[in-house]
Formats: sequence, structure tokens, C-alpha cells
Amino acid sequence: MIFASNFLKKCFIFFVISCLTVTSELSAGEGKSYIEGEVLIQLRQQDYAVTDRRTRILKALDVDVIKNLRDNVYLVRPAKDESAVSAARRLGKYPDIEFAEPNYKRYIKSVTPNDPLFYSQWALENIQSGDAWEIQKGDAGIIVALPDTGIDYTHKDLKNNLWKNGGEDWSASGPGYNGIDDDGDGYIDNYFGINSITGSGDPMDDEGHGTHIAGIIGGEGDNSIGISGVNWRVSLMGVKFIRAVDGSGSIADEIEAIQFATSNGAKVVNMSFSGNYFSEIERYAIENARNVLFIAAAGNEIMNNDYMPNYPADYKLPNIISVAASNQSDELAFFSNQGSNTISVAAPGVNILSTVPGDDYCSLSGTSMATGYVTGLAALVLAKSPYSSVADLKDRILRTVDTNADLQDKILTGGRINAYRALTESITGPYIYNISPDRGPTGSEVSIQGTCFGGTAGHVIFEADLEAAIISWTNEKIVCLVPEGAATGSIYVETSGGLTSNGLNFEVTFYPAMGRIAFPYINVESGRSSFIFLSNPLDYSITVEAFAVGSSGDNTLKFMSIDPFGKIIMDIKGFGILNEPFSLDCSSEELFGAAILTIKEDVGEVMFLPHLIFRGIR
Repeated sequence: MIFASNFLKKCFIFFVISCLTVTSELSAGEGKSYIEGEVLIQLRQQDYAVTDRRTRILKALDVDVIKNLRDNVYLVRPAKDESAVSAARRLGKYPDIEFAEPNYKRYIKSVTPNDPLFYSQWALENIQSGDAWEIQKGDAGIIVALPDTGIDYTHKDLKNNLWKNGGEDWSASGPGYNGIDDDGDGYIDNYFGINSITGSGDPMDDEGHGTHIAGIIGGEGDNSIGISGVNWRVSLMGVKFIRAVDGSGSIADEIEAIQFATSNGAKVVNMSFSGNYFSEIERYAIENARNVLFIAAAGNEIMNNDYMPNYPADYKLPNIISVAASNQSDELAFFSNQGSNTISVAAPGVNILSTVPGDDYCSLSGTSMATGYVTGLAALVLAKSPYSSVADLKDRILRTVDTNADLQDKILTGGRINAYRALTESITGPYIYNISPDRGPTGSEVSIQGTCFGGTAGHVIFEADLEAAIISWTNEKIVCLVPEGAATGSIYVETSGGLTSNGLNFEVTFYPAMGRIAFPYINVESGRSSFIFLSNPLDYSITVEAFAVGSSGDNTLKFMSIDPFGKIIMDIKGFGILNEPFSLDCSSEELFGAAILTIKEDVGEVMFLPHLIFRGIR
């Protein structure tokens, strides 16, 4: 007993020191992740045209309206003495407001430029573009939008592949010379896109990031100039919302950019930016554009997105592909985020040569660049099959990757994109990408991620032909229980239509969870950032099961693997239960520790919830 007591004390000290170290890093990190003095609100859907309530509602909020982003979404300015976080908290309590949040920032995701002599386009060969071009080189009828720092629309390698607004008067000498909003869309001379920061029609790039991504997607091919993009022909739409001064853009300006893009025919939207804060309004804008595929950068923080989400890449939406970066050896790039449950694919993102403003070229690295390659591939697939649905387009990209050992357990698909395979291979039936966890006792919950499972529940079959009880079923995710009598072996999915998936191995263990730590109440109101800390004091890896249940009954199950003597820090928002308090139960077959850290953003207060518990060996 003395040994056990001293052992637990050491574990406790190890865990608290680890937590305080990370807390210090969080507190000393970047400045405010939102624009002070600005709040985004979304009114509840009502027939305002008939009731004429909208004006009265806005007047009662004690705010100034900066702009109306769409019918029921507004960017507002609170009173001068009220912080954005406090105002969002106050406004969120009004019954007529569905969401209220600070106007969060999103940041571009490129890394420091490399040696300018290292000029090569190794990535095109890596994804087998040459073979793909024998089948399809691209089509100017495919519109790709780039919410970013803009595009240098005068660049010699891009100017012939730009989207052109047919509603504007092209008899003028060029952008800016007409001075008239010919098409009545609110933007003057928006020949090639818009600038949602200034509200103008000029998306000229003043930073370079957007132009670099544009070249990856659609630098003109076979023109004896510079480089070639994944598409020799395409229509690149510039929708500038990111400022050059600090590489950030606001959610409000991003929403305006997305709305313009989707209203003007964009079928693919490249999102080479991210941020740590979940935005209901950003998520809604993406979800609402159901017929558009969004390709999003996973981030360059060397983090695991399963535990520390990056948005918009980590929104659980069927029209998002999240992208990690790989190097020339098909390994995960040293800077790239990973996540076997959250990041869809990898693509080349190291030493990528592409266009920059001023008819120039340079090499950059980042998940931004990797995202550009996946976006380019999506456009190439659409050029070959222009009537593909978003689901079909996403499946074709994810199910034709080149898998390898380094990317397994780091990326959902375990592979890097292949352009030739995406254009040529047959894609049919259900497919399993990932089982989490891949081991557990009978009666435990298992999450199966994949595609083409269908909207109606079918069957999950374990070894020995035993059928699992289904907890939930969607087209891309199934949660089930390990059936009694199950043995170690393959798991298959059978759809309601009788189609059978590939099989993945599952190990059945024969011992129950050893310990449980419960957090009965976690507050997720605006202005609070909460994190769960999990610690492994043992010299071998362990798995912790975390089950979150919201007050409405909404629930999420996550399985977290912790390295020997390691720790995991996960943003509570990663459970996806928002705008309502929830409980959290953590359990494991092994010894582990857990704590909740909450940060009050408006006052900078950091505190632990009093639920730090270590389980002893029984």
C-alpha cells in the first residue's frame, strides 16, 4: 500500500507539472484570436419580411450593424466599453439570436521560403500528374475559388486561367477603368473576383500566398513559361479576405468571400488557412453550400487534430476534405499536423515551386501548398466528370490514394493523393478507412469511419459472422458495440442494399475497463476555452475512452492513444457538442490521469476544475 500511495503521488506531481507547463505555453502564445470590437450574430430563421421584426430586434441589441453578410447573419459593433467576448456572451442569451461569437481570425498556413535554387516541381511527378494529363489536362469551365490573400491577375503564368465576370463591361481597358457596377452585385469592376476586406472588386494579391496556391492549382501548362499547375486550363476566382500585414483574415470577411464564390459558380473552394476557434457561423456557411467541395489545410503546428482541432478543416461535414503535408519520401512533413480520425489525406507540401506576384516564382512549404494540390486534383476530376456529386468527387480523391506505412495511423486514409488513379480507377461500394479503437472487450463501443455506408442502417459483421448492435449510422461513420462471443479478426460493413465493404482487423480483449474518471459538468459558453488533459504514467502505450453527453442528449465518443509517460491535451470543442453544457466520462483498461483546464478569455483567468483523480491498481 505504501508503494502504491507513493507511486500515485509521483503520478499526480508528474501530471500537474505537465499541465502547468502547457498552460504557461498557452497563456504566453499568440495575441487575441479575434477582432476586438466586432461580433458575429446569426438570427433565428423567421419570416422577417412579414413580421418586420428584424429591425426591432437589431435595435434592441444595443449594437451598431457594420454589415449584413446574408439574410440573417450580421457583423455588429458593441458599445465601446464592452469587449467582444463579453458582448458575444450577452447577445447569445437573446431568444432571437441563434449564434453569437467574436469575429475570429483565420491564418494562412505556409512556412518560411526555401533556397531559391531548389526549383523543381517534384510534386507533380509524385502524384503521377504526367499520366493523368494523358487523360485530362483541365477545363476552363471548372471554377475554383481561392479565399486567400488574393491573386496577382497580371502574372504571365496565371492571366489566361482566371475566372472572368461576364456581367462586367469588358470594353474597358482593364480592371478599375470602368468605375461602374455593371452587374449590380455590389462590387465595382470585379472582373476577376472581389476583396471582401475593402468591399471592392479588386482581388490583387499584396502578400503572395494566394498567388502561390493559384499556381499550384492552375498555373498555365504547355505555354513555354514558368511552371505548370495540376490543371493546364481552369478558371481561378480570387476572393481576397486575408490581409498582408499579419496573414490573417476575419470570419466575417471569409463568409462574404464564400458567399460570392458559391453564388458565382465555384464548385471547389480552396481553404489554405485555419484557426483554433470553432465558429458556428463559418461551419453553417460551409454546410449550407452542399453542392460545393471545400478543401482545407490541416495546419502546421506539429499537433494532432484529433485532440487539438483546427478549423475549418476539422468540421465534421461531408463536403470538406482536410489535408496534411507530405515530403518527397511520402512521409508526413515535419511541420504538418496529423489526425487519424480528422485529417483525410496527405499531399505534397515541402519545397513547392509556384507563382508569386510580379511574374516571379519561389518555393514554399506548408499544408497550404498541400491543400492546393488536392484542390487542383478535384478540379481535374471535375474536368473529366463535370456532373460528379460532392460525395462522388470526395470519394474518388480519398479512395485512390497511395498508402504507405508512415502515413498509416496518422491520416484517415493512410495515404497521399494520386491524380492518375483518381481519374482511372473504378470506385464502388462501401469502404472502411479506420476503426477506432482497433481493440477492446465485448460490449465496448467501436467507431468505424469510411464512405458509402448509405443513409439507412445495414449490418456490421465481426469475426465468426457475429453481428454488432448499431448505436448510430451515417454515410461516413458507424458506431456499434462489440458483440458477445466476438473473436479477433476482420470487421466488415454490409449496407442495406447488400453491398459489402473491405475488412479491417479488430482485436478482442478479455478484460473490462479498469478505471473511470467523470466530469459531470463542463461549461462551453462563449468566452471560455476548456481543455482536457490526459496523462499516462506507465512505460507502455494506453488507450483512454472519452464519452461526452450534452444536455440535449447529443453525444460523441473518442478513443485516445497515449504514448509511454506521455500526455494529451485536447480542446473540448473537439467533441463537437456546442452551446450546451455536457458531461464527460473517461475510462481505460490501464492507469491514467485526467483534468480539465478552463481559460476565461476576456479576463485571462486560468483555472483547473476540481476533478483531478488518479485510479489505483485494483
